Amino acid sequence: MAKEHNIKLKYEPVIQTILRLPDILKVERQELAAEEWNIVSQGVADAIKQFNEFRIQEGMALQKDFERQISTISKRLDAVEPYEKERIETVKARLTEAFADLSNQPDPDRFQQEVIFYLEKLDVTRKR
Repeated sequence: MAKEHNIKLKYEPVIQTILRLPDILKVERQELAAEEWNIVSQGVADAIKQFNEFRIQEGMALQKDFERQISTISKRLDAVEPYEKERIETVKARLTEAFADLSNQPDPDRFQQEVIFYLEKLDVTRKR
C-alpha cells in the first residue's frame, strides 16, 4: 500500500502510516437540533445532580465512620495509660543504647531534653 500511494515508510508505529493515507480521516461537523441539545443538557444536569447526591451520601458515611472510630479510640485510651511509663523507659533505653555506639557521647542534659521532646511527641494520652 505504501508503494501504491507513494508513501515513504520510516520506523514509526503503523497507525501513523495508516493515518497518512488519503481519505482515511473525514471530518464532518454536525449541529445538534434544539431538541437533541435539550436532551443532552438535561442528561448532564441529571448526572451532576446524582453525582452531588452521591458525594453527600459518601460524606455522611465517612462522618459516621470517623465518629465511630473516634469513639472507639476514646473508649480504649484509658487502657493505654498503664503502659505509658513502661513505654517511656523502653524508648529511653533504646535511645541510650543507640547513643552508646557513637564515638562522641552526647551531653547528658541535651540527651535528656531530646528524650523528653521525643516522648512528648509520642504521648497519645496528652490532650493538646
